[in-house]
Amino acid sequence: GAGARVTVFDNSPRQLEGDRTVTQKHKLELTTVEGGMRDLSAFQSESYDLIFHPVTNIFVPEIRPVWSEAFRVLKHGGTMLAGIVNPIMYTFDNKLVDEQRVIQVKYALPFRHNQHHLAGKARYR
Repeated sequence: GAGARVTVFDNSPRQLEGDRTVTQKHKLELTTVEGGMRDLSAFQSESYDLIFHPVTNIFVPEIRPVWSEAFRVLKHGGTMLAGIVNPIMYTFDNKLVDEQRVIQVKYALPFRHNQHHLAGKARYR
């Protein structure tokens, strides 16, 4: 390997089992730990050089505990890579986009009071 010690932390036993299967198939070393991202008490403070936080922030009602725990376990000078979903992706009728290639607003963003200017249809190529 590249010399990194990798830990996968997930609340899904099925996901962790899949990770172990791939690890065994490719003869890699990986530690899997089951738990929720708002409680990283399984890990010591300042114990990781890198945290990769995929687009999972949409699964928690409050993101601050997640960021606080990540900051706690990240070494001073460490890096956190986070994937963030732009809320705009939830506004359109995805079925209509996929089937007819028509972009149409289906849901209003919660912080936007006036949606009239977005109500029309648009086509893209």
